Amino acid sequence: MVRNSRSQVSLRLPPREAVTLPIALTPPERALYDGVTRLVRAGYGRPFEARGGRVVLQALQAEVGSSAAAVRATLATMMRKNPAADWRAELGALLELAARVETSSKAIALVDLMRTRLQPDEKILVFTRYLETQASLAEFLGRAGIPAALFNGSLSVAEKDAAIFAFARDRRVLISTDVGSEGRNLQFCHTIVNYDLPWNPMRIEQRVGRVHRIGQTEPVRIFNLAAADTLEGRILEVLDSKINMFELVIGEIGEILGNLEEEREFEDIVLDAWAGAESDEAVGIRFAELGERLVSARQRYLESKAYDEALFGQDFAAEE
Repeated sequence: MVRNSRSQVSLRLPPREAVTLPIALTPPERALYDGVTRLVRAGYGRPFEARGGRVVLQALQAEVGSSAAAVRATLATMMRKNPAADWRAELGALLELAARVETSSKAIALVDLMRTRLQPDEKILVFTRYLETQASLAEFLGRAGIPAALFNGSLSVAEKDAAIFAFARDRRVLISTDVGSEGRNLQFCHTIVNYDLPWNPMRIEQRVGRVHRIGQTEPVRIFNLAAADTLEGRILEVLDSKINMFELVIGEIGEILGNLEEEREFEDIVLDAWAGAESDEAVGIRFAELGERLVSARQRYLESKAYDEALFGQDFAAEE
């Protein structure tokens, strides 16, 4: 692997700009999000094997940040697999809340973005983590007169090729999951929408890298959809305000995370900060502490980079 300096990379790639679009959840969406969060916090750090464990809690919290459709599917599956009456009552109540979500604030914001801030012929790559979100968003866009191509890991090679061809030819939007789009030539698009947000910054960087790569000739725009008082909003705030993530050169986010001096994955760090907190105030304190740790990690990385460049020269490249 070749490690390049900021100047080397910037010579090859156009600039990129990130904008966060604040989302105001509807009352039903807020009730569902808060209800799932209460369930996750109630089970977090306690014996939870009968209810699926930490993995299930993490999935529920991530899915409710994506769409009601995504979390509804998991809640329904858990209802079928859990015979305990008290547990089924909790799941049933959340399913009722999910059923009350009739519109998606994110989907509405996406259509508004396309109609008011983007050019009519501008191609848009929309990323989501979940197939259920992908399907529900495609249906919403179709009703709005914006047919979209769909791309995910379950498609055959021929179906994937057809989706990319449709996007390049006559579909304005490609809705893609994180799985399956590696290696595809999408440089004809220069606008990305993070419909939901991976908790791992490396995955966010991988999304951006689908279009912000060698061969791209236009400035790349990144729009992040995030609601206040959500885990995704907290993650985005700390990454953007503390280390200017979207201004970093390819590979730098990995270097910074490596300087956190932390054995846990970043997803586990943020879940611990969110689900392990007793109150919203405690959440704020924990994420403020994480922000300061990221600032320190970035400083250690910059010092190491400066040492390398002083020792080997500005065009230092290390092969592994």
